[in-house]
Amino acid sequence: IAIKIYNTYIQSFLRALNKITESLIPESIISPFLIILFLLFFYLKNKMINYGIAMSLNIIVSFFSLAVLLILMEKILPLEVKKTIIEYDWKRWLKSTLPFFFIGTIFLINSRIDIVMIGALINTKTAGLYSIPASIASFVIFVLGITHLSINPMIAKFYSQRKFVLLNTLTKKMKRIIFFLSLPILLFILIFSKKILSIFGTQFISGYKSLIVLSIGQFSYVLTSLAGPLLNMTGKEGFVIKVVLLTASINVILNYILIPIMSIEGAAVATTISAFLMNAILSYGTWYYYKINPLIS
Repeated sequence: IAIKIYNTYIQSFLRALNKITESLIPESIISPFLIILFLLFFYLKNKMINYGIAMSLNIIVSFFSLAVLLILMEKILPLEVKKTIIEYDWKRWLKSTLPFFFIGTIFLINSRIDIVMIGALINTKTAGLYSIPASIASFVIFVLGITHLSINPMIAKFYSQRKFVLLNTLTKKMKRIIFFLSLPILLFILIFSKKILSIFGTQFISGYKSLIVLSIGQFSYVLTSLAGPLLNMTGKEGFVIKVVLLTASINVILNYILIPIMSIEGAAVATTISAFLMNAILSYGTWYYYKINPLIS
């Protein structure tokens, strides 16, 4: 965990220097490539991979990724930055990071609460069956997640420089790119939902309805792709916290009501409703504060 945290810290540092590609190379390219090589080695040697070996491989790959990031940062970091005397403003840093900590924490809990509640209200086996469709549905926002890494610093930069025309132009272009790259992923999952689930075992095929509903819910993030970043990067984190708290509470209530009635499909419906509601309110916020339409147009 400590290595992962330090990796994330250096990646953020590189993104702040507008080195988006370099920040992604170790974790998105080198690490998966090394894992594939290790798996191929064990396969050719006809050796089984147990828990201990898997953990060891993960630590080795994480260390290697960290080493690459450190080398990249050393090469990219401007000389004037290296010579700068470090000053720590803990109060200011804490004040600016706490809202994002709360948003991330609440968002993480909200994204897993349906699985937890299925386990509590039905049983853990059913929760396990539901977790696969929930994980697959998250691929719908794969492009969105990558795009946020590059666009967030640009939003903050244009806003701080009061370049609102450029900010509006950026959002228009990026939301179209996100939409048209994410739509094929959604359609693929909707069309081949049963075949995708059958890869994990025939017992998971029954969750295809949940997969379809959850994928549509995830697509609501694509439709309002830049609402969250626009508000978070422009000093409206407080508004985002209130929205996330409200919709997380609604999600818990809906799950509590629908799971006993509809089983895993009820959890999917509850999660999708709360997702659409959250993104709708965030979209309204971007229009209310900045007269920017985050929806695809």
